[in-house]
Amino acid sequence: MEQEAQQIIEEIYLKREGESIQDVYDALDRKIRTLNRNRNTPIPTPSRATVYRYVQSYDKYVVMAARKGKQAADRHFRATGMGAEPAYILERAEVDHTPLDLLIIDDVTGLPNGRPTVTFIIDRFSRMPLGFEIGFELPSELAVMRALRHAIMPKTDVLQEYPEIENVYPAYGIKVNLVCDNGLEFHAEQLRRMCAELDIELTFCPKKQPYYKGAIERFLGTFNRQIAHKV
Repeated sequence: MEQEAQQIIEEIYLKREGESIQDVYDALDRKIRTLNRNRNTPIPTPSRATVYRYVQSYDKYVVMAARKGKQAADRHFRATGMGAEPAYILERAEVDHTPLDLLIIDDVTGLPNGRPTVTFIIDRFSRMPLGFEIGFELPSELAVMRALRHAIMPKTDVLQEYPEIENVYPAYGIKVNLVCDNGLEFHAEQLRRMCAELDIELTFCPKKQPYYKGAIERFLGTFNRQIAHKV
């Protein structure tokens, strides 16, 4: 009976937009009735509750992957902060861009200059922003290289230029691994060459899996909500 149940589940339940558990029970009931016509000892028909419990005992990730696709299952069952967890500072840094939810107005002309785009690099272990670049151009290789330079260099010039900053900004140094998405600017030859010379390993996220660099994704969302929205 279990073999028949497994076969029916695979045929009508574990497929794209498969049928319901009730349909599994009905199909199993019909199959057992058919088999019992030629058996001296009939196979007992399980109760509806038993069939429901049996189907629900299947691994939920396997079920969703079969019925809705692996991508949907990965999104639904991913762990918080999915991706390799570093063991020390600067082992893994993540980089990404976002347009700020601000419209900059020129002080002289009163005309809008547009929305700036910020490129941030964040340390995965400490969640400390290592460096950034803000400009009006679209995400580019130059913006990434400027942010990377800012992330590597000490921040003494920032503290001198903005004396109202009270706390230290101790983030600097060459990271071991830089994690980015598959944007064209991250595949640029000059960026690859610079990372090779600095012994920084470039790691590209799997396609359509932004949670692979979840630290920077969350940080950019918080940055817009907590800072840009309150300006």
